[in-house]
Order: sequence, then structure tokens, then C-alpha cells
Amino acid sequence: MKILVLSRGVVGKGMASPGVRSYHTARVLAEQIPEAEVTLSVPNEPDIESPHPRLKIVRTGGTLSGFRQMLQADVIVSRNFPPVVVPLFFKKRLALDFFTPFFIEWMELSKRLTRRGQRNLWVASNRHYSDSQLTLADFVFCSNERQRDLWIGAMATLGLISPEIYGKDDSLAHLVSVVPYGVQSGSPEHKEQVL
Repeated sequence: MKILVLSRGVVGKGMASPGVRSYHTARVLAEQIPEAEVTLSVPNEPDIESPHPRLKIVRTGGTLSGFRQMLQADVIVSRNFPPVVVPLFFKKRLALDFFTPFFIEWMELSKRLTRRGQRNLWVASNRHYSDSQLTLADFVFCSNERQRDLWIGAMATLGLISPEIYGKDDSLAHLVSVVPYGVQSGSPEHKEQVL
């Protein structure tokens, strides 16, 4: 099985949260699924080594290169999928990492929009984009139980959780699960005195 993790953030020595999240998601997938070949596709030239022999870190390159990477994968993990290319990937499994409660973020960001109706239009446009991402995904994971409740509610509102789906698994764990942010499996290790 070939798994592609698409990072929307830089992965390397100067990572921010999207890069950190993608890096550790790819690392854990490589560690936990022995039959998987995992590729972490990043927007920058990688400046760190892969932490696992079954994990390759590659540069996404341009649109065509990224498209080729998606074609070669069985499973694609990302925080968003380009809706225009998804119809070409109906046989792929799409796992959506919605680790940020975007709705609240959009409300904050939209405060700068002062013209009448502009803020509502901007938030509605982003909400429709979020709705399309949830609709396209085969599986959604997030950072905590409150986010999980948020995304289950959004999916229910979109009609993505039918009585049949709920009847098969009332926990809905096969649709939305929690992958904590920043928690590593091992115990902390004291390596050097810093104070």
C-alpha cells in the first residue's frame, strides 16, 4: 500500500504547526503500518532526514509533479484536497486532517472586513469550501474530542451520516477519529542539562 501525506507547510528545521503535523503523521504511519510505503510530499527542499526506512520525504515540485505523486498513491492524507482534481481519484482513499477548528479562525480573520455583507460572504465561501472537503473525504481525523464533535456535527448537517452508517458503527470511529497533536508515543528522555 502506498500512502502519500501532503504537507501544506514547510517540513524541516524551521517547521510551523502544519509541517510538524504532517511530518509526525507520516512518521507514525510508516512505523505502524509495516506493509505501507509512505511518502511525505513537502513544498520546500527537505533539509532533514527521514526518521524511518519506509518513509521518503520528497519535494512536491510543481502542479504536475504533485499530481503524479497523487496518481501513484493508494491513500492520500492532507489538510485539504483540490476539488478540481478529486474526480480523477475516485479509486483513491482520501484522509482529511482537519486539526484546526476553521470556523472560529475564519470568524476572527473576517473581523478585518468592514464593508457590509463582505464578512458574511467571506465566511460563507470558506464554509462551503470546508463542506466540500468533508464531502470528499473517506476519513477525517482531528486533534481532540471537541473537534471530533464539531466535525461529526458538520458531517451530520451535510447529510453525510445516514441511519445506515450510524447503524454499522454508532461511535462513528470509521469516519472521524482523534489523532492528538504533538503527542509522541515514547516517554520523554532527558538528554542534556539546560538550566
